[in-house]
Amino acid sequence: MSVHEFLDVLNQSIRQKDTNILAQCFVFSNSSSFYEELSSKFPQDPKGKSKLKGEIQKSFGKIRGWKESVLSYLDFVQKAVSGDPISCWSSLQAVYVNLTTCFAHLDGAWLAPIIKSVSTFYVNLSIHLDKISPQNAGALDTNGFLERNFISEASRNVQRAFNVILSDRQPSISPSKKDAIFSISNLLYKLYFRLKQIRLCQTIQANVLSSGVSINQATSAEIVTFRYYLGRCHLFQHKIHQAKTHLRSAFLNCPDESYKQKRLILIYLTTCGLILGKLPKWHYLEKYGLIPIFQPLIESLKRGDLRSFQLSLEDVSRRNWFIRHGIYLTLHDRCEIVIWRNLFRKVFFLTYQNAHKTPHVNGQFLLTAALLSMQDDTFDIDDVECICISLIDQGYIKGYMIHSSATLVLKKDAAFGFAPIESVMPIVGKDRNEEEFFQKK
Repeated sequence: MSVHEFLDVLNQSIRQKDTNILAQCFVFSNSSSFYEELSSKFPQDPKGKSKLKGEIQKSFGKIRGWKESVLSYLDFVQKAVSGDPISCWSSLQAVYVNLTTCFAHLDGAWLAPIIKSVSTFYVNLSIHLDKISPQNAGALDTNGFLERNFISEASRNVQRAFNVILSDRQPSISPSKKDAIFSISNLLYKLYFRLKQIRLCQTIQANVLSSGVSINQATSAEIVTFRYYLGRCHLFQHKIHQAKTHLRSAFLNCPDESYKQKRLILIYLTTCGLILGKLPKWHYLEKYGLIPIFQPLIESLKRGDLRSFQLSLEDVSRRNWFIRHGIYLTLHDRCEIVIWRNLFRKVFFLTYQNAHKTPHVNGQFLLTAALLSMQDDTFDIDDVECICISLIDQGYIKGYMIHSSATLVLKKDAAFGFAPIESVMPIVGKDRNEEEFFQKK
């Protein structure tokens, strides 16, 4: 295809608003064959280049953004062939900005598929360059986080495209700009998590839920990704029940062929399970290679062994892994109370006698167990009483403490005051709009 034929086909796709034809012209791929073929037809002499610019001005100059989009795309093609990733990214960014301008037109909804395509390519290239760029190595931004120059730029431009989608006041008309809302929001989630800007993820979530779109407008892959990030947002906010709901849905609906993605979801779903006292199915941990990571924590939780849990969490390789996945502090802060509850429950059942009219456990037994669990000789009966009161206040134990005899008296029911942890932990900040959004069909 010559450059003139390319421009004719491109012009036709714009006049007819034909996304399929446009996608054949505006190709965004890691394969360089298309770029090499097209760039080989570019004029090399100044006169030919000037003539080409004039032709582009004549064909595309009447509609705001299109002349710039075509020129920047041709420049991107040349840079893609040159092999310089930085200049290629800069040209791609110009294409993205110009196409977003075209997308913002009142009749720009037909561009939603190409916006999804170029956004994905742009974000992935930005992330790749951010990983390999030496200029980012060790540099910190004003907030003390590692510099993410390419990702930061990408997040601002993709946010602009997202705002164009939100401004569409004709969501019921097909095609709609909001056809791209899930794809673009998922890309923003991806960028913001890398930037550690979780607060902005919450804004994206609120905008999508209030946008008037239906979950049915998303593809299965988009729904899985959206619920994965939503689950991670809730986990970050310590809304463990909500996090588990979304992550479980994402895990069950993610195809088995997507091993890497399913493993990633399981990491955060397992974290929720540990906090809620719902241990993961062993064959899942085995299938996705997570037994070396989580088995020591699970065994420590079941035994009520706080010292063992802390050592497992602080193991250098495991600790770095938890930090890299953003769950170290969550496990550190939220699992200790579960360990104490499990330890005291185990002590009760080991010492309980059916002859007792009221189920109770002597504080000295609890102290002995705590000393073994903590391996800390400074621990005393007052510390045990404080922990018991904390467990009672938070609902992990139903009962009361008799200070004079250091006795923990438990509720006389089938569970002896030790209700399942999942039923104890409150559902924090339950969002009815969110529930209704996913229930609508």
